[in-house]
Amino acid sequence: MIRLDFERLAFEKKDELLKQVGKMYRYSELSLELNKGFCVKEDKNLYSCLEIKHRIDIALKQLCDYQVQIIRKEYIEDNRKNWYLQWYHDKEFRVCKERSMNALLHALYG
Repeated sequence: MIRLDFERLAFEKKDELLKQVGKMYRYSELSLELNKGFCVKEDKNLYSCLEIKHRIDIALKQLCDYQVQIIRKEYIEDNRKNWYLQWYHDKEFRVCKERSMNALLHALYG
């Protein structure tokens, strides 16, 4: 099995990739919420949304608490810029954010 080396990928590329993952998660969550009551079998798009959200939720369970907090606040939830300042200094946050990014990417893609 090939293990991808996300640590060697540029920070900006990982950031862009996780922004897309966050958009997929939010879209899937919204679609599922809007279509509550419909059977997944009736709408193949809902099945895809369910799968995407489920895979990301499972990947998040593989991370430690601070990593989940960072991923959720940076990529999944709508938060204000610099939300992290009450917990981290800028340099410390960047290190923790990159560790969190690597952990989620490994959990999602191996």
